[in-house]
Amino acid sequence: MSLDEATRDKINHLVQNNSVMLFMKGNRQAPQCGFSAKVVSILDEYLSDYETLDVLSNGDIREGI
Repeated sequence: MSLDEATRDKINHLVQNNSVMLFMKGNRQAPQCGFSAKVVSILDEYLSDYETLDVLSNGDIREGI
């Protein structure tokens, strides 16, 4: 699979501009799978500042990661 440059740039931007970036199913307030819910629970316990991106709503990102 070849990743297009725009998607690669978007992923790089998200990772480089956030100290913790979670690519997950759903969002922080409403995880859409058990694994995402567990990771959010762990991060919430230790961090107050992290960003999430819903891969279910962003197919290009989902394919890219």
